Amino acid sequence: GKPFMEMAGLRDQIEYIIGPAVDSLASLSARGLNGNVDVIFIDADKGNYPNYLKACLELLSPGGCIVFDNSTFAGRVLAPEIKEPGNHIDAVNKTAMTLTGVTSLLLDIGDGCLIIRKDM
Repeated sequence: GKPFMEMAGLRDQIEYIIGPAVDSLASLSARGLNGNVDVIFIDADKGNYPNYLKACLELLSPGGCIVFDNSTFAGRVLAPEIKEPGNHIDAVNKTAMTLTGVTSLLLDIGDGCLIIRKDM
């Protein structure tokens, strides 16, 4: 969090946006930041993960990364009958693995972490 960024001397280079993610992403786009954001960390309502993926890809700079938290949802995305909101998380995981122009990595640590890097 913020204390670690301050200790690293990076606090002035990072903008923390806390609020409804759909609104926050739209605000960044409206500010003309499409293609200019280096890192986006998403830990928001899981039902909107597919919407966040689309918005984040537009905002992301070449070489930039999107990090989706809770991407294995404690293994529930692997259940034979995926329920809300795991189905939305699973959809993003599967979409990320088939997208062109990105490299994706799904880490099965804790609740999982999906990292998507936009190609240069």
